[in-house]
Amino acid sequence: MQDKKIRAFFAIDLPDELKSKVVELIKLLQQKNPGENIVWTKQENLHITLKFLGDILPQQCAQFLPRVMDAIAQVPKFVLTFTKVSLFPSKRAPRVIALLPSPMERLVALAYKIEEQVVRYGIPAETRPFRPHLTLARIKRPSKNEFEDIAVPALALEFKELTLFRSEITHFGSRYEVLRQIALK
Repeated sequence: MQDKKIRAFFAIDLPDELKSKVVELIKLLQQKNPGENIVWTKQENLHITLKFLGDILPQQCAQFLPRVMDAIAQVPKFVLTFTKVSLFPSKRAPRVIALLPSPMERLVALAYKIEEQVVRYGIPAETRPFRPHLTLARIKRPSKNEFEDIAVPALALEFKELTLFRSEITHFGSRYEVLRQIALK
């Protein structure tokens, strides 16, 4: 068995067509907020994280993956829509610019369903409430930025599969590799 840890997370991957539309929104935000204090998400890295697993051993993954697959197989497909740009943790001291998906309560329930399975195999439970979001950018240094009154075009996604990603941190940013896709009901 392999002893080398991998950095992994469960997420909703976006189809290329939706990623292109989100990039158009990012370009609008960049025009209103030029400067080096914001690191914009690359198109290939757009996703909604449902459970960050951290650095895990491959054997841990082999143990919890069948349990997660069984739990997810009972979840019906549904449509997510994105209608609002939000700032985390607050508007006064933002660190993240994100799109909020709806219905949030279904994603929260799904995230907890995944967490319920993985904590049995040594993955720490999240200490903060889960807030589903699609990260558009990270703000390195808060400054005068304009994010209010940004019209979000109609964006929708049929959520039909969960993706387990491996994340590798490089000098050029994060690089993600699909390890497994799990279909919903």
